Amino acid sequence: MEKENKTLKILLIVFVVATLLLGGFIVYDKVLKKDENISKEIESQNNKSENKLEENDSSTNTFSLDTSKSYGGSGKVRVKGYPSIIQMPTEACYSDNCENIPTQDYVMFKVIETNNDDFIKYIKESKGNWFFDEDAIGIGCLKNN
Repeated sequence: MEKENKTLKILLIVFVVATLLLGGFIVYDKVLKKDENISKEIESQNNKSENKLEENDSSTNTFSLDTSKSYGGSGKVRVKGYPSIIQMPTEACYSDNCENIPTQDYVMFKVIETNNDDFIKYIKESKGNWFFDEDAIGIGCLKNN
């Protein structure tokens, strides 16, 4: 009787382990395929012609520098890029000791491609302004609410 109980326990343990392994494999397979499908969809979207920046797209390429005024320029421009979060001081510091000023999360939009040379020139010339960085434009502060 004791030998039968031991055998039954071993079979039960083997069954449970096999069921868990099979369930884990099925879940992993579904998640893996879902990630693969998402990657294919992103690649498909990126390859569509409407996502390409065209040189002669006059409806989205109207930005020009305005040398007669001090605000830089105006118009529309189409860009490709991505957001990144940096640490930005919560206030301006005009002294040599600025280490104790608190910081906050700030979103910058990094421009990786555009169809307008004036816009790139505008960003580069504006570096140093709080709302610009190297090839990036400030979007705003983040709050955790």
